[in-house]
Amino acid sequence: LGELKKLGVRSVSRTTVVNILKEAGLDPGPKRGKGTWDEFVRRHASTLWACDFLSVKSATLTGFVDLYLLFFIHVGSRRAFVAGITTNPTGEWTAQQARNASMQMADWGLPPSYLILDHDTKFTGSFDAVFEAEDCEVKRVGLMAPNMNPHAERFCQTLRRECLDHCVQGELPMR
Repeated sequence: LGELKKLGVRSVSRTTVVNILKEAGLDPGPKRGKGTWDEFVRRHASTLWACDFLSVKSATLTGFVDLYLLFFIHVGSRRAFVAGITTNPTGEWTAQQARNASMQMADWGLPPSYLILDHDTKFTGSFDAVFEAEDCEVKRVGLMAPNMNPHAERFCQTLRRECLDHCVQGELPMR
């Protein structure tokens, strides 16, 4: 860009320079940074797990309650399991579910090296510590960025469409 500016050309973008170099058969330069999120997911799919909470409103004899379902999905195989369901997901409860999930992953021969999850406050430090003790790096996706955890989000949609939409929930429909 500097040489072009000396010639009086003022409005040349970096993209234009890259295109000119490519046309001339020259490498425009090394890739910088760690790569894209998609590249990371593809590169680590065999040891990458995703998890999330799914909330379901359910009718009971005492009224409506929110149920929270914690699930884990292996990105490479799409194998998933529900770790637990509760009305009150405390830090202790989520840490226990993390321990159970870690054992399940080991039983399947799919130990995690990375776990993708969102910034939900239900995922506490004790939850992270369980996986970090197993040499698993916990990766939190960007705030308000469900597209960075697409496998978990799609699994939520599938559960709702294929399972929950076909269940009779509550007492009133049964009468």
